[in-house]
Amino acid sequence: MNRYGIEDFRKIDKEIESVYNGFIRESGISLSEFWILLMFHEGIASQNEIARELFLSKQTVNSACAKLVERGLITLAPAKDDRRSRLIALTEKGRTFMETYIGTVDQAEESVWNDFLPEEQAAVVELLQKYCSLLKKYTAQ
Repeated sequence: MNRYGIEDFRKIDKEIESVYNGFIRESGISLSEFWILLMFHEGIASQNEIARELFLSKQTVNSACAKLVERGLITLAPAKDDRRSRLIALTEKGRTFMETYIGTVDQAEESVWNDFLPEEQAAVVELLQKYCSLLKKYTAQ
């Protein structure tokens, strides 16, 4: 007999989301802005590439980047190889923000991940990949 049901999965998913949302709310930026800065922290500076990585529309990324510019956290410049694409650069205020908020959540995620045994890490990734694949199948995506 199965010990866990879909309700258990949904509950833990919402609990994880709540942890992120609380942290993001404390930072004063939107969810999209937060994930964009996290992608930049991971080395992705192109708006187009960020949109692909986050499965967001280019318009959503553009709007969030415009807000980050308004907040004085980033600047945008055309990419040398593709003038239609714009690259993110941090301002001094943005660097401080990254150290305070993005670096903290990144370190927390790394610490959590490193507390898993290698076989647990593999199991988490493989099961979530399978879940995503099946969810796409059953929702005809």
